[in-house]
Amino acid sequence: MNYQWFVAISGLFDWLLLSIALFVISGKLGDFLKWSGQNNIKPAYEAIPANVLPAWGAILLMIVIFTAIAVIALKFIDKDKR
Repeated sequence: MNYQWFVAISGLFDWLLLSIALFVISGKLGDFLKWSGQNNIKPAYEAIPANVLPAWGAILLMIVIFTAIAVIALKFIDKDKR
């Protein structure tokens, strides 16, 4: 194949596009996706409550903390009578 149209590509994002295009052109994209899928079958990444609940708990805790900070800040703003 003629890859001369790739010569003018520069920059990090363009090199990413180049590598993806070369994967597709060479037919190795399917092999890469199989390899990537095999790496995703790990117990640490399963969507079970033991893995998911700590993350949701952290999100809910942040919501509560930031809501409390916002309410306290607005109370102080309302008291300021400038």
